[in-house]
Amino acid sequence: MNQKSDAPDHKKPLVYYALVAMMILLLLNTFVFPSLLQRQVVEVAYSQFLEMVEQRSIKEVASEEGQLIFLAEDASGNTFVGKTGQWPDEALTQRLLDAGVQFSAVIPTQNSPLLSFLISWILPVLFFTLIGRLFFNMMNKRGGNMMTFGKANAKVYVQAQTGKTFRDVAGQDEAKEALMEIVDFLHNPNRYAAIGATLPKGALLVGPPGTGKTLLAKA
Repeated sequence: MNQKSDAPDHKKPLVYYALVAMMILLLLNTFVFPSLLQRQVVEVAYSQFLEMVEQRSIKEVASEEGQLIFLAEDASGNTFVGKTGQWPDEALTQRLLDAGVQFSAVIPTQNSPLLSFLISWILPVLFFTLIGRLFFNMMNKRGGNMMTFGKANAKVYVQAQTGKTFRDVAGQDEAKEALMEIVDFLHNPNRYAAIGATLPKGALLVGPPGTGKTLLAKA
């Protein structure tokens, strides 16, 4: 009997993988990357900052966007990054010089919007698309046999809904044994594959009327 597969085509266009990759990237950029890339900074009052300068616990200071970002050392000798609001203090420069603190002003740089878009979105989308395509291709190649046996198992399950089993068939022990081996092959393919057995393409029941062919087929 010529059977046509009713299974849908699992191949999806490239735009599908691109959309999936873009959704994953959007979620990562929204929830994951900001927390991972955020710099842990301790905020202190300006008066406390001046005390730390006098105590020579501050090693470096940089002026950045109206704030003073500094590298300091706590009482245990551990370094940390802190910040404070930039206060109009003309004597601050001299205080930093007297304390031997290195200080500078960060020069803001303007990145190219096109370059930022390419790096932040286009390249990651292409990367995830390629990885997703390779992954699905690998799964399709490895899962071919499993999908075949899955279809065979589904057929056996549907046939079992007739309510007939091999116990209902009297006699025909040799035919029952052969069919039971085929059914067991469908349920346990690895055991038979280990000894080099191959699944037959079908079973032809031959005999005169009334010998149990239909009952065996239903079982």
